[in-house]
Amino acid sequence: MVIRFLIFITIFSIVKAKDISYSFSIDNQTPYKKEAIILDVNISQLDHSQVMFFKFSPKESNDYIFTQIDFKEDDKYHNLKHEYKYRIYPLKDGNISIEFNMIKLVTTDNSVAYAISGDRDNIKSLVKKDIKVNLAPLRLSVKPIHQNTDLVGDFKLSYTLDKTTTKSYDPVYLHVKLKGKGYLESFEIMHSSKKYHVFAQNPKVTSNSIVWNYAISSKDNFVLPKVLLNGFNPKTKQSYKLIIPAHKIEVKSVNSSTLVDKDDNPLSSQDIDWSWIGWLFS
Repeated sequence: MVIRFLIFITIFSIVKAKDISYSFSIDNQTPYKKEAIILDVNISQLDHSQVMFFKFSPKESNDYIFTQIDFKEDDKYHNLKHEYKYRIYPLKDGNISIEFNMIKLVTTDNSVAYAISGDRDNIKSLVKKDIKVNLAPLRLSVKPIHQNTDLVGDFKLSYTLDKTTTKSYDPVYLHVKLKGKGYLESFEIMHSSKKYHVFAQNPKVTSNSIVWNYAISSKDNFVLPKVLLNGFNPKTKQSYKLIIPAHKIEVKSVNSSTLVDKDDNPLSSQDIDWSWIGWLFS
């Protein structure tokens, strides 16, 4: 099999694009902070005398984050079309601008034919122009959310606590799952205190869920505090609360000679095999 390589000789220039068309559409120009908007971008070749390639993406910014969720290409001869779809979350309220990077790569049929005529021992280059296309930014007017809001979207919270009675330094296991649609980033909901120690993995974050696994141990009786997450659904404009109630944990004393560390490092909590915790609560 012949493997062909292209080496691009790049020439940068900045011109007003007259040989392509592009359009932007968003489903909401006045979203709430951290409310997802969908951006559709269509780029089409108008000058059919040339060979073109496109490179396009929103610019990175501290004002928003974005994820490409779809891409389609129609690469008919001299009639290139690209369709992009992005999910964008504004991270601040007020007026923000979503800016874009776009490069139009232009070459000829002869140059393409020459470039692909080589083999792995005779690499040939594709001579082309990389032309920066200046695109107007997309303006958003972002509405604020309440300062105590923890979640923006439509979420449900579930949990399982394996027991409420244990022995000194023998941990109880708490499995928590947050699932739904909306803005998600990693955060913790359980922390160590003077009354107990929390052993934790990093939360497992996907596009629609966060999973926490905790092992909590203590020498004496303790109370796991209530977990309260304040949510806001921008679709319904309704606030809601997700709650894990407080739990009293009864801790029975054991012979201190069986403990590796008499403070907070029990024999039964050493080298916790976290792999079985998910199975336990499945």
